[in-house]
Amino acid sequence: PQQESPFYGELPDGPQPNGAGGFVSALENNLYRAPVSRHPPAPTDFLVVVKDGRHFIRPIEGGVAVAGQVHAFSRVPAPNSKEQQNTLRKRLVTYIFSKLKDGGVLRFQDAYQEFCDVMTDATFKKHLREYADPMEGGRYTLRPGVEFPRELQDPSHDTPEASCLHDSSERGEARLRQLGLAKIFHITTEYREALNQMVSRHRATDAALREGALTLFESVRLSPWNLSSYMVGMLDSREKLPLEVLVGSATAYKAAAAANQTLAARDAKRDQVEYMRKRQQIFNEMLDTITYQEGDGGQDDGGGGGGGGGGG
Repeated sequence: PQQESPFYGELPDGPQPNGAGGFVSALENNLYRAPVSRHPPAPTDFLVVVKDGRHFIRPIEGGVAVAGQVHAFSRVPAPNSKEQQNTLRKRLVTYIFSKLKDGGVLRFQDAYQEFCDVMTDATFKKHLREYADPMEGGRYTLRPGVEFPRELQDPSHDTPEASCLHDSSERGEARLRQLGLAKIFHITTEYREALNQMVSRHRATDAALREGALTLFESVRLSPWNLSSYMVGMLDSREKLPLEVLVGSATAYKAAAAANQTLAARDAKRDQVEYMRKRQQIFNEMLDTITYQEGDGGQDDGGGGGGGGGGG
C-alpha cells in the first residue's frame, strides 16, 4: 500500500472489474511500461492474419492482453533533432557500404527510395558523394580508399532500443508529411497563434478548413516525440501531464475536444486539486476500459473513448 504508483494515477484498492484482487498487471521493457489486462477468448473468437494480400485464420491461444496508456521511459527524438539526424546519417552510411562493398553498384533512385520519407534529395546526395563516385546512368560505386567508419563498426552504436526510438520518429514524421507538415514538429507559440487566427477568420465560412486546422494541430501534439516527452517529464520531475494526451477514457476524450476548441492546452488554467482529481478519474476510467469483459454490463458506452495516443 505504501509503494508509489508506477503509473500516472494511484492504484485502486479492492477487487478490479476483471476479478483481480487490488492490483494491476503491467507490460514493461526498457522503453515503456503499460497497464495490461488479460481477457480469455470466447469460443467464437479467432485471429485473422493478413500477409501478402492473403488472409489466414488462426486460433487464439492463451487469451488476449489489452494494454492501456503507455508510460514512456525514453524520449523519442524529434525529426529535426541532432540525435535523429545523426542516426539517419549512420543508417545511410551503413546502407551505402552494404550495397557497394566487394565492387557493388548502386542506382541513385533505388537508394533514395529507402530514405525519401525522412531525407531531402539534396541531403541524400551530399552524404552519398562522401563515400561514392558517380557513374553514367545515375549509378554509384564505392570511392577508392574509402573505408567503413570506425565508429559504425561497433555494434553497440545501434541498440534495439535506439532503433525502436528512431523508427517511431520516422513513422511519426511520415505521418505529418502525409498531412502536408514537412517542417512543423512542435506546438510553438507562433504555430498556435497562426492556426487560431485562421480558425477564427474562417469559423463561420468554411467548416472544412477549421476541421482541417484542428486535425493538423492534434496530429502534431500527439506525435511520438511530443507524447513521450510529456510522459518522461511527468515521471522524471512530476511535470503536469496534459490530460488531452491520455487514452481510454471518456473524460480524456472530452479534455481533448475542449483543448481543440481553442487549439490550446488548458491544464495551466486548472486548479491543481481539480487537475489531480480529473487525472485520477481518467486513470480509473482507463483501467475500467482495459479490464472490461463483454457481458459484465454496467459500463457506459462512452467510457472507451480515447483522448490521444500512447507515446513510445
